[in-house]
Amino acid sequence: MFNKKTGAYLAVLFIVSVLVLSISIINNNKIYAQGQKTLEEFFRPIGKFIQSNPDLLKDSIKTIKNAAITSDETVAWVNDIPITIGELEFRKGLNEAGERHKSYSEVFNVLVEEKVVFDYAIKNKLLPTEEEVKRFIAEEQQQYSASEEYQKGVDLFSKTANMSLEDYWNTYEWYNAFRLLTFTKSFTHATKGIDLDIAQDGPEKYNAKQTLWKNVKIKLKSEAKVKMNDKFEGLNLQLDRSKLYL
Repeated sequence: MFNKKTGAYLAVLFIVSVLVLSISIINNNKIYAQGQKTLEEFFRPIGKFIQSNPDLLKDSIKTIKNAAITSDETVAWVNDIPITIGELEFRKGLNEAGERHKSYSEVFNVLVEEKVVFDYAIKNKLLPTEEEVKRFIAEEQQQYSASEEYQKGVDLFSKTANMSLEDYWNTYEWYNAFRLLTFTKSFTHATKGIDLDIAQDGPEKYNAKQTLWKNVKIKLKSEAKVKMNDKFEGLNLQLDRSKLYL
């Protein structure tokens, strides 16, 4: 199992950096929002985007589960793990809804970095089980019941996305939880040696883990086998191995 303190930090870092915009991540019972925006100002455009593009969320979940993915849907394969056009469009749309305008190539590089971490997780048998995802979401549901602000955020998001509360937990939050647990478990596995070298938690240990994890991701991306689908060459996707986008 992953360390909850580490998981809490990674939740914020990962979700904010890629604009997952999950309202599951709580710090001091406050929901993250960009700048000084109200909850409504922050979540309404994102919910509207999902409401207008329901199939893109479904496509993204299908990509993670790797169920019935065809070559016609696949923009690129990263170590044989697909990135679909639906997933690319979904993540680009979320960025734009959150006023973080990124090019297709920038979003593509973020997805490539996610896929190399997924590949790392697969090879090290770290992918979360369905039971782990359910347990993670159950903890969020407890927060939903206990925190008025959290409940307000979830309800607002679900309403603007035209999504029932059940659908919110079973689709959108499942998508976030699976990816977050994959990153958290991979981070913990990759940096476990530092726990032996530096027993006490503190800035030194934190910085050492972050540096090591960054270097692991750089190595994974630099060595990744990325096969592009010529069908989508019009998107002009550029793989940049010189830096991390996530």
